Amino acid sequence: MTQRKAIIVGGSMAGLFAANMLYRAGWDVSVFERSPAPLSGRGTGIVTHAGMLALLRKAGVDTSGDLGVPLTRRLSIGKSGEVRAETRFEQILMGWSKLYALLQAALPRDVYHLNRSVCAVDCGSETQSPLVTCQSGRTDTADVVIAADGVRSAIREMLMPGESAVAAPYVAWRGMARMDALSRAAQQQLGQAFVVVTEPDEEMVTYPVLGDDGAVYINFVWYRLVTTEERVDLFSDSEGNHFPQGISPRAIKPEHALRARAAATELFHAHIAEVVEATPELLLQVIVDQTASRMTQGRVALIGDAAFVARPHVGQGVTKAGGDAWALTTCLSDPCASVVDALQRYNALRLPVGVSAVERARELGAVLIPACDTTPTMSRWRDHYLNATELLSDTAVELPGLAHV
Repeated sequence: MTQRKAIIVGGSMAGLFAANMLYRAGWDVSVFERSPAPLSGRGTGIVTHAGMLALLRKAGVDTSGDLGVPLTRRLSIGKSGEVRAETRFEQILMGWSKLYALLQAALPRDVYHLNRSVCAVDCGSETQSPLVTCQSGRTDTADVVIAADGVRSAIREMLMPGESAVAAPYVAWRGMARMDALSRAAQQQLGQAFVVVTEPDEEMVTYPVLGDDGAVYINFVWYRLVTTEERVDLFSDSEGNHFPQGISPRAIKPEHALRARAAATELFHAHIAEVVEATPELLLQVIVDQTASRMTQGRVALIGDAAFVARPHVGQGVTKAGGDAWALTTCLSDPCASVVDALQRYNALRLPVGVSAVERARELGAVLIPACDTTPTMSRWRDHYLNATELLSDTAVELPGLAHV
């Protein structure tokens, strides 16, 4: 029997999950990553779940070793240091680079190709193989093409022009500070808890992760409600160039970073303000909702953020990507189904899961929206999550069915 071939466009988390799982299912896989250099995830932490760990094992990753920082405690604190809520919740917190390295190490080196930017895809059909064309002029065919090229997926735009992401009414500042750069009191509190704090128009999440250098860092995600004018200014550089889909840290106007650090001191407890102040480089993230009307066309499948993007409150981006990859692998492993039939089954399985994840994230994000700007449904969620215990209990927890295990 001829070995079936998959081309995976995109070499980040979703692409690596799909490549590892299909490779272990007996497929010939090739990963095309457009970046000329290995990827990095500055300022990004990963919240693990039981489902995600199971997916890592299916991808060939040994999860018995030291994956990150284990936590058992969740905490909400006020400006004066008062404990607003506290819960017990066991999770392991990882750095993005650690997870990326584990998934890459599980994959044979010769299947991962840097500097392969795809500019066109012919979706193929029941009787015709899909065709991938790179900017270099190179063309390749396969039995299936998997779009794992993220929130700004070029393949998604080819398949579903106009179905673009919609920006949430707030943005996120992100960063990581070495824990040993903080005061002893801040280390003791923030180094041992997953912390979620809200103030009017603001939400701050902090948790410890292992850095590439083996040191522990405090990772933070700080959501801030913004007006349209403020958004345009935040994502424009000093020369007036506007980057609505995301701005490089070095292009952020210095005054914006200075104001953010000052605002952290005004709004939050001193320990949290320390983290923002000790972060060498602040990152600024666009927060979006992205849904898809379908996840397949012909012999092409969308996975991960190329299909659905849920706001980070759910902490499920990597689990969702791995779940998509595992569902796709199981569908393609059916010996009685053609590739097109397998993809249609995958679409039926994962489309409602993606819709549910996006909706759950909107509900969690309602806590940031003023009551006068919410619908009746979102207003109820806003009131619900103004209760610090409820917000602690539901932020970054595993959603049923998302891991598909």
